[in-house]
Amino acid sequence: MARRRVIIGLSMLGDSMGQPVTLYQTGIIPHLPDPPVPSLYQPYLGS
Repeated sequence: MARRRVIIGLSMLGDSMGQPVTLYQTGIIPHLPDPPVPSLYQPYLGS
């Protein structure tokens, strides 16, 4: 029973992480903020 709860919890976590991307792609949210991780910011790379 505990294994089922873990699987359901991970599934819910994945769904909640996908919701902001879905809202952005459908145009409901105009801009998603960048994550606050300094190693991800590379000023010489264009996006």
